Amino acid sequence: MGCGASAPVETIKDARVTEAERGSTRAEVARDNLTIAEAESVKTKAGNETFIASCLKAREEHADDAKVMTECCTRLQAHNRRLKEYVAIYDAQTVKEAADGGFLGLGRNDRKLIACLCTRTKSQLARTRRQYRELYDKDMRAEVKGETGSGGYGRMMFFGMAAPDEYVAACASDGL
Repeated sequence: MGCGASAPVETIKDARVTEAERGSTRAEVARDNLTIAEAESVKTKAGNETFIASCLKAREEHADDAKVMTECCTRLQAHNRRLKEYVAIYDAQTVKEAADGGFLGLGRNDRKLIACLCTRTKSQLARTRRQYRELYDKDMRAEVKGETGSGGYGRMMFFGMAAPDEYVAACASDGL
């Protein structure tokens, strides 16, 4: 072979990455946990018993049995916690993607930022901020403010994500 020519690179045809080698993200684990917990409701057809329907049926048939009602409430609370966790993880990922410009990295996506930050309650935003910290080891408010600037839009997003005590402290320091 002459100068600059190289031998052809052989491709590895059946190289597969196993699930154990790939690992799982927190969002995948939360989604899988939710899927596993609610597998029966996904498999059932309309009219068959789902998780929520089974709770309603138990309430209807065993309203006088405190033990059954306690079990229904406990399971509904666990289901609700898993859903909240999944939404917080998904919102944190959406904020990161929207602030970083998505797949191509071409500027921020204001529609996504508004959709996942301006439509949530303070407690939902607090969960999202915690998840963002866990996933990316960064402060979500600071990241969004850095992307949105110090103008009216940036201040709105920054204050919108603030806990009540943070909002009051920031307003006091800004002389508002």
